[in-house]
Amino acid sequence: MAYRRRIHLIGDSLAKGDALGAYREQIIANGPADPRTAILLFASISSMANNVLYENGIRDEFYYTGVTAVNLSSDLTATLATIRSMIACGTIRSGDVVVAEDAGPHCEDPDLYQSRWEQLRAAVIDRFDITLVMMSMFSYPNAPADSQYSTLFGDRSMNAATLAAYEATIPNERGQTLWIDMKTAMDNWRYAAKSVDNVDVMHPDDIHPNVWGQALMVGELLKALNYRPYLNTADGLKDLAYAQYGQLKYGSTTFNAVRAFQYMHKCILGP
Repeated sequence: MAYRRRIHLIGDSLAKGDALGAYREQIIANGPADPRTAILLFASISSMANNVLYENGIRDEFYYTGVTAVNLSSDLTATLATIRSMIACGTIRSGDVVVAEDAGPHCEDPDLYQSRWEQLRAAVIDRFDITLVMMSMFSYPNAPADSQYSTLFGDRSMNAATLAAYEATIPNERGQTLWIDMKTAMDNWRYAAKSVDNVDVMHPDDIHPNVWGQALMVGELLKALNYRPYLNTADGLKDLAYAQYGQLKYGSTTFNAVRAFQYMHKCILGP
């Protein structure tokens, strides 16, 4: 099938898909005895986004590239070379989108972090009409220091450094860069879900979103990329959430199938 536009995800486990507490291939390897096989559609940002796009007749495609973003657990030189190679060979085409997410261990040096983000921006947008999506990152108390994105390291946080990289001038810029304040969106969603239904949208490590946190990210991406005006339904995701709400309660004693249906509608299609 020929896709009109591809959305290439780069980043760590959030971009690959860890909302079910394990990657898709690990759950499949466990076999039918693993109850998560019934909700594999919720395994990743890509699988959820692609389901709703296809349901609405949109033949664009989200997929995880396997390319890490900018944290110091990765080799930035190799990352930049891989991105430029993917553009040169036509894997990433003019008109496509690259979504960059970084929630892993960082360098605790905002100046270096900003520089790395600016280099990544240049690799994506300085030659062709390609859109890069950057985002602030949510972080919570249980996460270690090098996964805290709003904590000050010196006089700036990593989120402030990321925003500065987004606002920086890139020489020979051909594409565009979009910004999502994912931190504020997730903070508000976590507070609301916990307050109303005692449902958490994060796994206990406070780094990885569960299905509800990931659904929020999917919705924010669909909104930022202007898909929402063209989405009339998300029944595939909503119906599965209704049927499998028991796996989506995350400790709540009052959460039910109707609320699961409503949660998915709000995350994907908006209020």
